Amino acid sequence: MQYDGQWYKSQVDEATIYSLLGHYDMRAILPILLQAASTARQEGEEVLANGQKTEKITAMISEEKLPETLLSTGTFVSAGLSDAVTAEDMVGCGDMEITFWLDYAGRVVQYCYDAADAYQAIADHVYASVQGQEGYEQAQRIEVEQYEITVTMDEVDTAPAVDIPQEALDGILLEESETQTS
Repeated sequence: MQYDGQWYKSQVDEATIYSLLGHYDMRAILPILLQAASTARQEGEEVLANGQKTEKITAMISEEKLPETLLSTGTFVSAGLSDAVTAEDMVGCGDMEITFWLDYAGRVVQYCYDAADAYQAIADHVYASVQGQEGYEQAQRIEVEQYEITVTMDEVDTAPAVDIPQEALDGILLEESETQTS
């Protein structure tokens, strides 16, 4: 980051990066979703919004596999629930339908699922955990109608390489900066 002509940097470990950005790693996520899916059925051909012709496949992820699948794929990261949610919070969420669109080379180019039932189970778990506490009477139960995730993969592996300028690499560590100012 550059501020007032000076470059600054900070140390970030891989676990932190993955917790923030891992839900964008299709190479890690797709195998998890495909291995969890069962009872697949062909739905026929479909043309995606980008004009790509695909084969639509719908499958189910069982209630047994669903919590770990959703946690492993970072489904709730964008809702700010990445660190707080456990598989136990999703008990009773039921099975979840997932749809894959494959190009004619057999590659998944889009997938979609609605994790509303799992999100509802999480919300119900939290609501139940505050019962009997002061202020509980004013708490309102959250009702999740939809929590749909649709990912379309287009032009995979075509991004140009990014070179980080040397002056950025040589920037002041934020931790060092804080020490210098105190």
